[in-house]
Amino acid sequence: MKEYHKKRKDLEHERYMKNREEKLAYAKQYRLDNLDKIREQNSDPVKNKASNDKRKDYFKKYHKENAEKRHENYLKNKDEKSEYNKQHYLNNTEKYKEKAMTLYNKNKDTEEYKLKHVININRDRKNHPKEYKARAMVHNDKIKNPHKYSNSCSICNSSENVEYHHEDYDKPLEVIPLCREHHRDLHYQIKENK
Repeated sequence: MKEYHKKRKDLEHERYMKNREEKLAYAKQYRLDNLDKIREQNSDPVKNKASNDKRKDYFKKYHKENAEKRHENYLKNKDEKSEYNKQHYLNNTEKYKEKAMTLYNKNKDTEEYKLKHVININRDRKNHPKEYKARAMVHNDKIKNPHKYSNSCSICNSSENVEYHHEDYDKPLEVIPLCREHHRDLHYQIKENK
């Protein structure tokens, strides 16, 4: 099954690359020939909004009508898709981090972002009360007793982005200092072993 999808993808990519130059040339020529028409379409916000609303309505209707089929496809390809996403993230980690930081820097001062942040914190507090209390206890204890906590990762000795991992949330002050990457890796391993 995987080989079939890979071959199919490769064939599609090959066809795309063959026709790509022609399509780009055609699109460029079309834009040059119809520049006034394109400007007129883009300058009319009412027309644009109407076409966008029409498209949104179509997709809502499509998703409702094909919900079962989409869910079946999701369940069928869930593991494969999950593995692909993990691999893609690992191969493009820097790009994802950069994108996340630009989004964060762009939106961090907006009221909407602040509200979402508060909502996420409250949801986390409600859904995982034991974990939330343990994190709060470590945070408060670190302020009172800074000498008690290491500021470097116990694996790579990095002092950047140090987080504290709880092996057992019933013992909230027993933590392992880890950098963000090793902390994330550890949680991936725990998740896979379950």
